Amino acid sequence: MSDHTTMRIDEMEAVNGVFRRAAAELGVSSFGMSVQDHAADSGVYPDHAEPDQEEVYLALRGSGELDVQGERLPLDPRVMVRVGARTRHKVHPGPDGIRLLALGAIPGRPYERPDMSKIEIDGEGAAEPDYTVKRIDEMEATFGGGMRKARAELGVSSFGLQVLDLPPNADRYPEHDHAESGQEEVYLVMSGEAEIEVDGEKVPLGPDTMVRVGPAAKRKIRTADSPTRILAIGAVPGAKFQATGFTELGEPDPLAG
Repeated sequence: MSDHTTMRIDEMEAVNGVFRRAAAELGVSSFGMSVQDHAADSGVYPDHAEPDQEEVYLALRGSGELDVQGERLPLDPRVMVRVGARTRHKVHPGPDGIRLLALGAIPGRPYERPDMSKIEIDGEGAAEPDYTVKRIDEMEATFGGGMRKARAELGVSSFGLQVLDLPPNADRYPEHDHAESGQEEVYLVMSGEAEIEVDGEKVPLGPDTMVRVGPAAKRKIRTADSPTRILAIGAVPGAKFQATGFTELGEPDPLAG
């Protein structure tokens, strides 16, 4: 049986109607991941700081702001924000609400779920806020413009994070696995439509579906009739994260002669 899990976001259990535990629902064990649905008037999200974990936020739909120790940063599907450990932050939904993807792990250590008793709520946070904001279209690209180096651009060091920009009817995304490294991956379409073939089984990819693929499973992505942007997240369960060379800034394009 192929090692992969597919789940529609709306079918994931929503704690308090807001927090969907995407990592647990998909069986991801190498990084934290949740999908949060905040209504325009929601006051659920607390001002807090993680003691050890860095986090990345991306609006999947809607808009809002992330208050990072008093500085308001825009949240929309074109922007990614990294927040470091001990930096206070709070989500403020926009007038239409926001669906927010939150990713997290601890740099230099294998992933472990945060100890909620150690999270600082309404505390003073770090003396110097640690955060990075980057527009996706301004990130350095490789593989002929097909992959944007989101992890390196944001300064993330605890898990892999790339944005794939694929043209219509693309079939050149290589079939591959991560059996040698042991990395599991999660794929989510940000715009457009595609399918991912996992060990011969074709699975639709859309903005409301997340797919986890285990290390040994072979996967290949094909797009439909429109350009497609896909978020790819990965790490090795039980091991500290190590970046692949070509994902670093300034490294030559593997497709360049």
